[in-house]
This record gives sequence, structure tokens and C-alpha cells, in this order.
Amino acid sequence: MHAHECGEHRLILIVLRNSQVKGIPFLVFDAGGVLEMFDPKEFSDNVVFEPTLAALKRKLSHVVERGRIKTVQLAEHITTGRQQWLQWHADFAESLPQLIQVSHRSELPYSG
Repeated sequence: MHAHECGEHRLILIVLRNSQVKGIPFLVFDAGGVLEMFDPKEFSDNVVFEPTLAALKRKLSHVVERGRIKTVQLAEHITTGRQQWLQWHADFAESLPQLIQVSHRSELPYSG
């Protein structure tokens, strides 16, 4: 994955997360791993599975006829992953002074 692709994926995640938090429904094409972010079976009305203008038109028509679309709930691993990452790094930073002490003690010359 190229750097610009990572940035695009992150931007997509931010947009999807903001939409979820603010209760904004959306339609999304099945592209770029987006279906890993929520349950496509539960929210199939939010996904355009065929990447064509005709498919988008059909999906939009369906949504307009129904008069509603679900607000997507992102998968738990998407919403909790950031917090887990931050917590791991906070715990590591907290234990770092102790790890450094142990490391320095093991580097002391043998005085036997």
C-alpha cells in the first residue's frame, strides 16, 4: 500500500466515523476495504455493490422511494482500535523507566 493510499483509507475512516457519530446516513461503493468497517449484510441498503453509475442510480432511487436509510454502525474493532493502540502506548511509556533500569543493570561489567 502506498503512502497516499494509507492517507485515503484514513480519510475514508474519518468520514465514516464522523457520519456514524453525527447520525448522518451515507451510501458507499464496495471498494477499498470499506466493507470491513461495518456489517454489509445488516447495512446492505448503504452499499452500492456494483461500481457503476447505473448501480448508484438504482440504489439512490431505492432509498428515495423508501424515504429513509439506516445510519451505519461501524464495527467494534474500528471504533475501539484507536483506543487500544493509545492505551498500549501509554502503558509502554509508563513502564519504560523500569525497562531502562533493568537494561542498564544487565550491562554492568561482571566484578567477580
